[in-house]
Amino acid sequence: MDTRQTEVMKKVENILKKHLTREDYLTYLELVTKQVGDSVIELREKTKDLTIDEIMNQVAENDSIDPL
Repeated sequence: MDTRQTEVMKKVENILKKHLTREDYLTYLELVTKQVGDSVIELREKTKDLTIDEIMNQVAENDSIDPL
């Protein structure tokens, strides 16, 4: 990612942390990612015990919108 993209991702992360639940975040991912199979069902299962903050920390660590 270039500097501008990184800045935008940090802004998005802050917005998501403030306004979305875990389920909202999964719905957001469903809207913005290319889907192969039923990725949202898989993400729901993988994140069922995580809070939105934990998911977003993983996003920040990976520099992407895919939390896993």
